[in-house]
Amino acid sequence: KLRKAVAKNKEKLNQIKTWTSKLNTEDGKRRVEEIRKVEQQKVERRKYDIGELLKTVKAQSTIDICFLMDCTGSMTAYIEATKTNIHHTTQTITSLFKPPQLAFVGYRDVNDVQNCVKLDFTNDVNVFKEFLKDVQATGGKDSCEDIFSE
Repeated sequence: KLRKAVAKNKEKLNQIKTWTSKLNTEDGKRRVEEIRKVEQQKVERRKYDIGELLKTVKAQSTIDICFLMDCTGSMTAYIEATKTNIHHTTQTITSLFKPPQLAFVGYRDVNDVQNCVKLDFTNDVNVFKEFLKDVQATGGKDSCEDIFSE
């Protein structure tokens, strides 16, 4: 058994040496380069196919998003960061979908003079951005209450 195993291993070793020696020749190097080029072309073709698929999905996909935000005075320390996050989210959505419909509702306390600031759905991202710039945290000096109730 040991003799057979040694013989088999020698045979495998000779096959590896033969294959390796072919690789080290100009012909072997050329063959490896040809295979690499073919595989690279497959990768590039796949990237192209995926890109075309994403274009099609984007052209056929729509999305409506309404951002709802607490605009009471308690949000003063957080409002700019929240608006920045909404801006980044809007940029991502715009890159993924054909013009999205965007809306905004900012709520304040019931007793505040302007207790609701809103922008109806628009597909003009610049209108949405301009509206969002002007949103401020004000009011909210009373106790907590339900925003939505049945």
